[in-house]
Amino acid sequence: MVRTYKPKTDRRSTDEERIKNAISEVTLRVFNEKHLRKEEKMEEKICSALKPLSDSDSSVNELLKLSDENDDKESDEENRKEFDVLIRKI
Repeated sequence: MVRTYKPKTDRRSTDEERIKNAISEVTLRVFNEKHLRKEEKMEEKICSALKPLSDSDSSVNELLKLSDENDDKESDEENRKEFDVLIRKI
């Protein structure tokens, strides 16, 4: 078996590449987690803003009902139109 000599600079460059890849992977994970947290916070804010309105305003109740319905495409288009109208009212 023949052994080849690898200079230390080659090993260092691969180590540097590994470190850079690890850093970029961790950075991406952190970014994704922060983004998910922001989305969750926005969703919570929207829900908390709609809760008081839903108790007092019937149009918001209708809006929530429309958003919960899962019908065929034709009714989805009609619901979207009604949804847009209700949003304009609010």
